[in-house]
Amino acid sequence: MPTLRDATLAIERGVNGALGDEITYTVAGSDPVTFDTWVEFGTALINPGRSTASMEKVTVEVPTDLVPEPASTDRITVALLPGKTWEMASRERGPTGMVWILDLKRAVA
Repeated sequence: MPTLRDATLAIERGVNGALGDEITYTVAGSDPVTFDTWVEFGTALINPGRSTASMEKVTVEVPTDLVPEPASTDRITVALLPGKTWEMASRERGPTGMVWILDLKRAVA
């Protein structure tokens, strides 16, 4: 009999598979994994005040069973942003505890 955790993960995967955006997640030294997930796009202000600049802000949701421990050395590409590679800027657990919510920044070459 499935547990509530199993059912929640299945629902999240189903929604992300149907409505999510494609990302490819590469743990340093491992093969890339491609999956559909929640991706949020926005703009962040840098040094608000007299000389304000802006930058792309990208947040993604990554299942903990695919990436147990995200690291800043991991690399992420987002299909809707071709030619750009991202790395984790910060992380927190999602409300169900089964996903990481990662704020991304452009990866240094």
